[in-house]
Amino acid sequence: MSFIPIDPATKTAAVKHFWRNGNLKATAEKFGVSRNAIYDWVRIAERNLETAFVGSTPGRKAPPLADQNQKLQSQLKEVLDAYHKPSQSPAATIPAAARCPRCSSTALLRNGRIRSKRHGLLQRLWCRACNVSVYLDLKKTL
Repeated sequence: MSFIPIDPATKTAAVKHFWRNGNLKATAEKFGVSRNAIYDWVRIAERNLETAFVGSTPGRKAPPLADQNQKLQSQLKEVLDAYHKPSQSPAATIPAAARCPRCSSTALLRNGRIRSKRHGLLQRLWCRACNVSVYLDLKKTL
């Protein structure tokens, strides 16, 4: 008996027919091939069917790397713009009358706030010239 080539579409149809009916003899007779050929085709189809689903993952696919990069760059730009943008509210300024008690310098830097029981909230200032801490009363003004 000579070899007769059978196209892949016919083999696929035969395998689907066998899976649908489950009758090997009827499938072999319908497609004009031997039962051993149907067994081989079903085994090949089942082996390749398992490998077809190995690489797939559930859920949405991640967007391309270029889109993710562009989105992150825009978010970074927004954050940096907000960080470098000057505040709309005016900063509390050191009163001009604030002078260092030791050297009478006006080169004072703000160095935090302190809450005291007696005087409430105090602004701590630091004199650059003589390294002395000065405390001012903070009064809230409108």
